[in-house]
Amino acid sequence: LEVHVDASSIGWAWAMFGVSTVTGDSWLIQSAAGVFKTKNQRSSHINRKELAALAKAMVAVHAALSGKRQRPLIPLVKMDGIKWYSIFQEIMDDLRSVGVNFKLEKVTSEDNRADSLSRAASDWGFDQLEISDP
Repeated sequence: LEVHVDASSIGWAWAMFGVSTVTGDSWLIQSAAGVFKTKNQRSSHINRKELAALAKAMVAVHAALSGKRQRPLIPLVKMDGIKWYSIFQEIMDDLRSVGVNFKLEKVTSEDNRADSLSRAASDWGFDQLEISDP
């Protein structure tokens, strides 16, 4: 299983791929993309946006492997590093309990298969829309 994650100024995305252990060929299993809807989310540092996208991807992997479908419960809000760490640790521990191992790697935009998905909202002009927080 290979998961690519990306975030841009207004959007996030992840793509989950199955990978053949024999040929190395890969195929798309599932993907998702969305926009950061509030001014606070859009003004967040890119690292926080990437972390939010990663959190959504991890919840999706967990749902796919455990057979449970649920909405990602990890919002993009101001949390300290310890809170983020504990959330990720809980998800990773649960996935490890069913035999999932992790290898995190930084990839270039050219090699990141979620990159174009995270930028689609900008390509469609959504970055020009006025955002009004409730």
